[in-house]
Amino acid sequence: MKLQVIIFVLFLVGLSSAFFPCGPSQCDRNWTCFVSGPRCFCNLGYLDRVDFNQTTVNSWKQEGVDYVQVEATVQNVGPSNLADVQVEATEYHAYGKDIWGVEWNTNGNMHFPSYVKTLTPGEHYSFGYIAKSNEPLHLYIVSITLP
Repeated sequence: MKLQVIIFVLFLVGLSSAFFPCGPSQCDRNWTCFVSGPRCFCNLGYLDRVDFNQTTVNSWKQEGVDYVQVEATVQNVGPSNLADVQVEATEYHAYGKDIWGVEWNTNGNMHFPSYVKTLTPGEHYSFGYIAKSNEPLHLYIVSITLP
């Protein structure tokens, strides 16, 4: 019986990490939730709306530990304004040391600070972080909010 309970709990943990909320529904991991007013829908990918790049600014070793400083840039490559972009940050919570230029929401994702009202077509926004790693962390976009 104890083994069945343990297996069930592990199943629930695995299931919860495979999906994330998108309005009243859920998106699969590696899909992007698009929010437009009261409507939400999941889409495989986001490249028709957003270009997300990370560039290593600096790297060093301190007391035997690798560190990397990264500039991450979100660019609106779509046809309309973007009100917000959320970036999944599980690896940052595990390896991150310092971050600037973003705010955190209640589910632990980073997103534009409140002073960034919209990102117009062609416009970009950058933020930075330092992590215990020798390369940029694996971050990905989970949600795009349209005005």
